[in-house]
Amino acid sequence: MNKSKLAFHEGKALIRLAEKYPTLLAVILESIQNAIDTLASTVWVTVNLHRSTVTVRDDGTGATKDYFEKALLSVCHSIKTDDKMGRWGLGLISPLGKCDMFTFTSTKRGTVGPYLRWTFDTEKLERQSKIDGIPFEEVNDVVFMPSGSTPPFRKQTVPWRTEVAMRGVTKDRLIGKVELSELRDTILERFSEAMRKRGTMIVLTVVSRTKERAQEEIVALQFDGKRLPVVRYEGKDCGGTTFELYLARKKSRGRTGKVSVGIRHNDYRVGIRDFARSATGLLAPEVVDALTSGVFEGYIISQKCELNSDRKGFVQNDSLLDFCLHLERWVQEVGLKHLQDLDDMRRDERFQVLGLKSLSIIEDMLKSPGFEHLMKVIKGFRYGTIGAGHFPKGRVVETQERPSVAIQGSGTKSGKGSSGTTASTPPKTDHPEHSPGSVLGTLGRRRKVVRGHSTGLQFSYDEMPGQSVLWQFDVTYGVLHFNTGHPLWEKAERKSDRVLMRFQEHIAVKALTLATIPPEWTEVAEKFVYEELPAVLHLLLNERPTARKKNAVAAAA
Repeated sequence: MNKSKLAFHEGKALIRLAEKYPTLLAVILESIQNAIDTLASTVWVTVNLHRSTVTVRDDGTGATKDYFEKALLSVCHSIKTDDKMGRWGLGLISPLGKCDMFTFTSTKRGTVGPYLRWTFDTEKLERQSKIDGIPFEEVNDVVFMPSGSTPPFRKQTVPWRTEVAMRGVTKDRLIGKVELSELRDTILERFSEAMRKRGTMIVLTVVSRTKERAQEEIVALQFDGKRLPVVRYEGKDCGGTTFELYLARKKSRGRTGKVSVGIRHNDYRVGIRDFARSATGLLAPEVVDALTSGVFEGYIISQKCELNSDRKGFVQNDSLLDFCLHLERWVQEVGLKHLQDLDDMRRDERFQVLGLKSLSIIEDMLKSPGFEHLMKVIKGFRYGTIGAGHFPKGRVVETQERPSVAIQGSGTKSGKGSSGTTASTPPKTDHPEHSPGSVLGTLGRRRKVVRGHSTGLQFSYDEMPGQSVLWQFDVTYGVLHFNTGHPLWEKAERKSDRVLMRFQEHIAVKALTLATIPPEWTEVAEKFVYEELPAVLHLLLNERPTARKKNAVAAAA
């Protein structure tokens, strides 16, 4: 058989292979991963964009000359075992093309030999059609020395065994972009499991192009949310898929949980966003939205899927299809219920917060001259409420099913309670003139309904299926129930907090006013009120910002 010769430019091919890691961030993550693989307890990462340098150092097992040269001969054919996170052998040359040159310096743990330093020059390598080797040298003036030990004479001591140092880092703002927050989040997303098992800490230092310095110590991510029951699905092609997930805690920035996917017997994890991009067309948008919502955190582990060479997804085959079907099944059977529950809770909390603001405004109005007839309605409630700071005079009738929060400063003293409302020491006697406004909802404490003099208007937000009314006013207990399923309410809710507050304040005043009308006139009065409400809401929805600004200026004057 006749054959045609094949040849390629080794230097240019090497640079093309290094493009498997297209950004400086990807190169740094690869170096960190290699450091974790060597059982490092500490990894020091310093990115100095002002000086165009990057160093990654670790106190792991280090490398001998024989091991490193074996690695050079194994590019594209990893010498790592399957239990290591990296398996494709390209990480060694990944900095090429992202910097002018880089060095690899290392000494093996347990040896007394010197450090060895290999130098990779991007421009020189790219010019070589046949690469004749990577130059190296002994570094005799550096010795490994744990902190607290006495250094040898005329020796520089260092706490690391391996260093990757890049010089002349690219100034391309897209390729060379490195931000501490993104680097931290990606490290935690991908490496937490391996860091936890190996006890690794990563010290990040980033100096921006404008010399701004930021530093942070990173330890393995601990999932502190509410653990969900472990779910396992079986598939013909991907084997088992195990969901070990939590409901992420609510923090100051909301819920920011991270979900990662992985394969069994490999500690490397792929962030769900990267995975979703690699599985485009296989995952429904609602599945991606649910798993990237921040509500969930934890790991989803496949038994038989395989990692892509770029480690941002799984190999596209029947196993991946099975795995994606399992993700969709979990979201439908488990995830959506939790998302709906949290949406309902957020909506309830929003109503409660806005209700407190509106009640405070209404309370100030009722204290002003001319509104005594409305205050008389509130004083006429047969039952009031007691909670922290209220004297339970009279017979306790029932305990509310939902907690409530009172207006701050509504006749109570002392500091803040656990719900952010004002708490106080229980009084020795009841307050005859005490009329605290409060809002039923998810926040605060359960309050008891009592027969007595301590009364106050309460807001309650309720779904009223089949009811055409916008509110119901229980004058026995002083509870104004808003119908949150009413079309007018939903319009106000969708518009803005300001519109919703103004609308519920308008309803509250109308409800109190109707309570002052003789019973024989109530039906007619209610008809006029209901005919007026759509017009009131229309004006609120279409109020011009300039008009609001002029009104605010006039009020201030």
